[in-house]
Amino acid sequence: MNQCPVCHRMGSLTMCRQCLGDLSRILFTICQLLPELETELRKQTAKVSKMQRSGGSASPLPYSPESSELATNAMAVLKTWVTLSCPWQDTSRLTAIGLARFAYTNIGRLARVQNVTVMFAELVTLRDTLYALVDLGTERVFIGTCTACGYALHADPLLEYQECRCGAQIDVQTAKRVTREAIEDSYLTPAETREYLRKKGAKVTAQQLSNWGREGKVIKQMAENQSFYLLSSVVRYAQERGLLEAT
Repeated sequence: MNQCPVCHRMGSLTMCRQCLGDLSRILFTICQLLPELETELRKQTAKVSKMQRSGGSASPLPYSPESSELATNAMAVLKTWVTLSCPWQDTSRLTAIGLARFAYTNIGRLARVQNVTVMFAELVTLRDTLYALVDLGTERVFIGTCTACGYALHADPLLEYQECRCGAQIDVQTAKRVTREAIEDSYLTPAETREYLRKKGAKVTAQQLSNWGREGKVIKQMAENQSFYLLSSVVRYAQERGLLEAT
């Protein structure tokens, strides 16, 4: 048994399953907030350019220098930990958003880096700072990603529909439900994954599950020679195979 370096609980992994799930949710949130930060910076820069053309301030910085600093810091933090966890990955062409998504899909490697407690703390700080600085507008919350273009959407939670910037009409309540399920989702062991499917009426053998992971049909991560499956990806593929009814 090993002691989790983050919460000090005992478990069979370098990072316990609970903290691994927390790390997954932290990165998921960062992936959704970074596009909003990028949009905010573009809007601010456009406003400054307009002011310059009209004879206003000559400074090229956005109105919120904290946002610019946060964008730079996010890039540095994510690049550091992606490089340490996956040294073979060329990060020179990846944006902060790309780095966050890469980290999210390689969370098993991220959980095994040295100084994992420092990594965990830095990502928590990044998430909380993004929440504090990104302007989500009054009465608006993150509801999920657009099913047409993948853009992170924020809307009044009481609205029925929200129009994405690509023009798609998104059902707000459905998007909120799907997002909540995704955030509450966690990585399960093969046995736990199969037991969940069994209770839902789907019989999946250990070999089938292993094949799905090897073929890239579901999201699989390794930690301390133990396989973990992202439950939502398994459920989605089981539905595609007709083993589970779509909900």
